[in-house]
Order: sequence, then C-alpha cells, then structure tokens
Amino acid sequence: MSERVEAGPAGNEGVGIGLPMSVWRGRMKELAHGFEALADPLGMWAPIQHAHVGWMVHPMELAEATAATAADMARWPARGS
Repeated sequence: MSERVEAGPAGNEGVGIGLPMSVWRGRMKELAHGFEALADPLGMWAPIQHAHVGWMVHPMELAEATAATAADMARWPARGS
C-alpha cells in the first residue's frame, strides 16, 4: 500500500495536482493491486476474467469453438434410462 500523507495547513491545497503522470500511474497501480488482493486473495478470478475478455473480443472464434463443441456433443451416443 502507500504511506499516509498528512494534509498539512490549508495553504497546501492542490499541491499534488502538478505531479508527473508517472507518479499518478504508480499510485493507480498500487490502488489496483490493493483492491485485487482484497477482492481476490488467492488470485483465481483474474485468469478467468482475462479468458472471458479474450473470448468477448474475438466473437467469431467463440462461435466456432461453440459450434465445434456442439458438434462433438451431438456425436456422443445418447444414453437411455
């Protein structure tokens, strides 16, 4: 996490506005890592979410894989009761 920064007197208002983007990017990464550690301590959700996003940005490949799976399942023999 990040260290605590005291606000100081009212005359220091807006001091962090001029920080370079690299500092803000680092702070945002720390915040994101902290949230991920809190929400997903074992790290199991992120790979599943990345796979989901990968399929959603390639809908044709998803449709082809779905059709292939359906064809494979249709070839299985039906089991009677």
